[in-house]
Parts: sequence; C-alpha cells; structure tokens
Amino acid sequence: MEEKSRSVSVAAWKFWPNRLKDSFTFGFNEDNTKVVHAACIVCKKHCDRIQRGYGGKVVNDVTTYGENGTIWILRYNLERHLNSEGHLKCVEIENGKLPTQTSIARLWGCQKQRAENAIKPLVRTALYVSRKELPFNAFADLLQLCADNGGKITTSYGNREGCKAFIHILAEEILSSIRNEVHKKVNFFSWMVDGSTVVKRKLSYESELIYIRIAHECKPAVHEIDLISMKEYVRVDANNLYHATLRSLLSFLIPDITTNCETPIENLVELIKPFSSKIIGAGADGAAVNFGRKTGLLKKWEDVCPGRLIKVHCYSHRIELASKDALTPHFKQVIDFLIDIYYHFRNSPKEWAAVCNAAEKLQTAVVSVPKSQGTRFVAHTLNALHALKTNWIVYIHHFTNQREAESDMKAEKFLVNLHSFKFYILCRQYEDIVNWVSATSIAIQSDHDGSSIIDAIKQIKRLKMKLTSMELRGGPAEREALDAYDRGDLNCTPLPFRFTRHEDGGQTKAIRITCKRRETPTARLLEHEESVVFHSAEETIIQRSQTTRSQCIRNLRDCLDERFTEIEEQENILSKLSWLNPEILMSDGGINASVPEYGNQDLSQVFEYFKVPLHAAGCEKGACLKEWDDLKYDVQGNEVYKDLSTTDFWHKLHQRKKEAYKNLLIVVELVLCLPFSNAVVERGFSCLRRILTDWRSHLGHNMIKDLLLIATRKEQFEDGAIRENLVNKASARFMGSDGTSERGLVKRRINSILGGLETAKPSLVQPQLINIDDSSSEED
Repeated sequence: MEEKSRSVSVAAWKFWPNRLKDSFTFGFNEDNTKVVHAACIVCKKHCDRIQRGYGGKVVNDVTTYGENGTIWILRYNLERHLNSEGHLKCVEIENGKLPTQTSIARLWGCQKQRAENAIKPLVRTALYVSRKELPFNAFADLLQLCADNGGKITTSYGNREGCKAFIHILAEEILSSIRNEVHKKVNFFSWMVDGSTVVKRKLSYESELIYIRIAHECKPAVHEIDLISMKEYVRVDANNLYHATLRSLLSFLIPDITTNCETPIENLVELIKPFSSKIIGAGADGAAVNFGRKTGLLKKWEDVCPGRLIKVHCYSHRIELASKDALTPHFKQVIDFLIDIYYHFRNSPKEWAAVCNAAEKLQTAVVSVPKSQGTRFVAHTLNALHALKTNWIVYIHHFTNQREAESDMKAEKFLVNLHSFKFYILCRQYEDIVNWVSATSIAIQSDHDGSSIIDAIKQIKRLKMKLTSMELRGGPAEREALDAYDRGDLNCTPLPFRFTRHEDGGQTKAIRITCKRRETPTARLLEHEESVVFHSAEETIIQRSQTTRSQCIRNLRDCLDERFTEIEEQENILSKLSWLNPEILMSDGGINASVPEYGNQDLSQVFEYFKVPLHAAGCEKGACLKEWDDLKYDVQGNEVYKDLSTTDFWHKLHQRKKEAYKNLLIVVELVLCLPFSNAVVERGFSCLRRILTDWRSHLGHNMIKDLLLIATRKEQFEDGAIRENLVNKASARFMGSDGTSERGLVKRRINSILGGLETAKPSLVQPQLINIDDSSSEED
C-alpha cells in the first residue's frame, strides 16, 4: 500500500487533465511504468522570491512542491497545491503582478538581514577554526581579537557551543551543495569506501569513510559524504557493511529519511532503487570483506545495480601488491637490510647519535632511513634507498668503530653488506625499478586533480613499456655504478667505491674493489678490499646484474598482467575505453580519427553495457554513434585540441560544442565517473587523525563528521571567493533564509544576535592618533 500511496502508474497518469500535466514536471522509474516524482514549474521558478517575502504556510506550499519536488504523487494533492495560497502568489509573480509586502514583513526582512550580517564574522571565524584544526576554545579568543581590532562583534553565540553550531551549519551547507549537484547537474556517480583500524584505536569503534565520484561538464570531482560509525553493529562483516553503506547513501540522497541498524535490507534496497540508474561503479581495497566472490560487499551491491556495476580494486594498491610479489624474492637481501637498519636506529637513539657524530667528523650529511614496510611501501622504500646511498660511508665508519670497540656481531653483519659492491649494485637495481613503480603509483593516487580511469590505464601500460626498456638497458642508478666499474674508475665521485684493474697480456684478470678512503683531521676510514677474478665472461658482475635485472623485470611484468587482467581481456568492458584517450585519437596527425570505423565497435559495446543508466539520462545510441563520427572529422588537424589530457580534451569539447555532441558527452561523463583509486579515501583518514588530537578527545561522532567534511576541502577554501560564498550561504541557512528553519527558532536567533550586538562592549584597545608635523621634527 505504501508504494501505491507515493506513486502512480503511467497508464493512469495519461488520463490526468492537461492542467496538471502542464503545471508539473514528472519523473519516472527505470522502466517508465510509474510516476515517482513531481515538481511545480512555477513554484520552483519563484521559490526564492517567496522565501524572502513570506513565511509560514505560504513558504511551505511553495518549497514542498517547488524547491525539491515531491515523491507523494497523488492527484488530489497536486490539484490542492494548484489552489494553494503559495502557488497563487507565484502565479501572480509570473504574470508580473508582484505582491507587495506588509509593513510587518518588511520589518521582519530588515531585522533578519541585519542579524545575518552580524552573524557572518562568527561563521567566518568558525570556518577558520575548523580549517586550521584549532581547539574550540580558540573561537572566543579569535572573536575577542577581532573586537580589539575595532570590529563590532555580537556577544551571542561567542563560545565553544556557538562554534560547534556554526561548524555544523557549514557542514550542512557543503553537503547540501554536493547533494544538489548530484540531483540536478550530473547523471551518474560512483562511490568508494574504506575502513581504518588506526581510527578504531582512537575512537574505540571502527569507522567507514564514504566518498562519491562525479563528473560535471566532463570534469571529474571527488567528494566525501559520510563517516559511518559501525558502533551500532555487532561486528563488521560484509552483510553489516552492505547495510551501513545503503543507509549512508540513502541519508545523502534523501536527507529527510530516517533509518537505523534494525531497518530491513529489503526496505533500504527498495528505497534506493529510484537512484540505481545513477550508480555505475564502486571502489574499495582488496580485502575479502569487500571483494568476496559470493558474499562480499560489492557482490551484494549487484542487487541494487544488476549486471552493470563496475567493481574496482584500487589500482595503486594493486601495483604495489604486484611489486611486492615480484621484487621480494630477488631483492630480499636489500629489503631485510633496510628493515634491520631502520629498527636498529629506532630502538637505540644512542646509536643514531653516534652516527650523527660520525657524519660531523667526516664532514658529510646523514639522513634517517624511513620505515619501508606496510601497504603503501613503494614510496617509503624509495626514500629509504636514497637515504642508504647518502649514508653509506658514514655507516661503514660507524659500524667499523663499533665492531672494533665492542666486538658487535650485528655491526659485522651490517659491514658485510656495506663492503660488498655486489650488494651496492643490487640496491641500485632495486632503486631504479622502485623509482618507476613509485612514480606510477603516485600518478594514479593523484585522482583529485581531474584524472580519470583512462589516465590510470595509460599509466599502467606506460610502466610496462618502461620496464621492457629497462630490462635491455638498465636504469640510470645501476648504469652509473656499472659504467664506473667497467672503466676501472679510481675516483668515481658519486660512488662509495674505487676500482683498480689488474691485467695480464691485455686481458683483465681481476679488479680490486675497495671502499673509498675518507680522511679528515678528526677521522680516518680504513679501506676494505673485495677481489673479483674473471674466470669466464659469463661470471662478470655486469653480466650477473643483467641476469638478475632481466629475471626481476619479467616477474614484475607477469605480476602486473595477472593483477590487471581486465584492462587487457577483450571480454571486459574496461578494455573498451581506449577510444576516449585523445593521444590515441589524434596520434600521428589524427590518423586514427581518419579511419571511419575507429572506436565504433568499442563505443557500441560500452553503450550496450550501460544501456539502462544511459537511457535514463536521455542518451540515444544511434545519435551517439553519429556524433562520434562527426567528432573524428572535427578533430583532424584541429590545433585547439592538441596536447590536452583526457579530461581537459573532453571538458573543452563540452564547453565549445555541448549541443553538437550532447549524446556522446553523456557517455564520456559516465566513463569519467568510474573509480580507479582509493587514495583519496585514505587521505580522508589522514585528515581524521589530525582532527582527533588531545584537544579534541571527547568529540561526538556527528561533530567529527562535520569537521572532516570541512577538512577534506581545505585546498578549495584557500580561494577567498569560494570561502566567502560558503560563509554567506551558511549564514543564510542559520537565519532560516533558505526556508529550512522554523520561524519561531529564527525569531529567537534574531533577537539574541541583535541583543548581543547592542550590548557588545567597545574595544579595550583604543586606537591612538599620531600627528606628524614636519616643521616640529628635530634634526640630527
């Protein structure tokens, strides 16, 4: 019965009078069998004007059916709205008969505007407190500073509770703007989820962070929408995560809905079904609770979006997992050494102090070796290798002194590797490979700058090509060491070794490799010898390094192929997206664009896979293919689109020729919404760790959500115009100018603010006027 009471069949709707059909815009479900949404055209147009001049029932009539529309599609309700006072006033405005405000209404509007202007400095200060992650007690101090500088600040809401109220209003306004964008400006979105165990230790319960990815005007954007508390659930399993993510997205899409942990999943699925045509992808890390084949979280989400949901395991995470699988067997000696030396100095500050003293005596620099473990280990490993190269001679000096003074076996273990040129070559090989893997991983993780899944796939293919080139020639760090060795360079400055050749009859019999001598007035480093005798050409260090490098890179390529099978398999839809890449489309002067059949088959398969959401967005297949053919002709030799990234290319096309390619651009926006990295979610947890300081140890979950919502947009708020626009909207929301607050509450707030403004004390610091009289100045 509930379904019947809020929707009507299309068959019945067709017999409604034209007066109703012409006065409202209607929304339909996926299969166009039911009318599920209605909005009054005139009331939606003049909603703001009514809210500024009226209140009570008049505003309610207009906002209910005009601002957001209604899902309660009853003919009686719609007819009653057309005869309501609010709708009739909107009709008068539409016909040019502006209703005059009463004197009381004018006075009310003036008082509200005055109070709104008085509250803006407080809202602006609350935003500053949340952006700079300051304690709430600093709010009153900052307001007092403003007053001391001559500002007239109301005494109302000038405490920590007022600061919390303003932060909540700011967060509500941010979330409302994202919600409006999803409902009104974009056709599709995908969502990403991740949990944190570190936050669990601080909050005493596990939290899940939800982000959405949208594309407006072919420009991707990622927004945080919710921090889910799993405190209500008995345990964190796939079923409870499914329930929690459904609730989270529902509360975002329909803010007035109320659910709890006891709400049946079937009811939640039924409520979110009208929005299922917008959801096209989901991203998460590779945990079994997310990607279980039968009962994983994303497998359960296929009930909401059957047959078309793109499930993406974070690409940067997969690259690092593939690197770990492939590199660990070949470079275990280097990996173990980096871990051992990190814990050696971390557990003994005295040892590190001795290393710093040795560096000072040797007149060189020393850098601490970071931890090279964990999920995102690649970038840390690269930093550790750079630090090891910088500290090589200092470590030899330190461990040699320690061995001679204390007969330390651990020092001897470190020296065995540090004296070995083979180990040095192994470190440089590892550095070259990790350098490229790290660059690729970081490029994929930078998904906040408008990158897309097309760019991510391009980065992975580029990494494979670079590894193939490196297999033949070696990397720059390895070549530097091997070239010096091959020349028999006695003083190769960048390396901590020297080489001396021993020849017999024109053939090299042996090379003496010694650590460089570093002598200063206060320290002397003894040389350590390592002789290498050439018994055959195959046993040289150069050839052994080539063999190790070739085996390692082949294993890494195989692991990458295994982890990223979907971008190569012809059956997978992600392998059909290359036509979106402008580099391929315009390569060699647009040679691909000149081929009539180029991209047609891939575009057709993408359209068939996403047929339901594309049809719901008003996209037609035939028109889309025709526009694609026109685009290929348009870009040939066109310098306007040259040397642009994927998102910049399609964004410029949207700006220049939106109407000419409207169907094709809908498909492009869908693809740009697909997730490919969870790094932005992990950055959200980094913000959360900064928020949960000792100054904020007793925050409620809702306040943590509000602070996180603002903290994740810190870079946007560096723009003064964006910041001031948010302050204005939040101030209007606080004073009820958006129609979201009750009139009685707004009246109490106005009286409190204006009363505080009248009782505001003058500044304690009086400005001093200094008169400068040139004629009375004394001369030296």
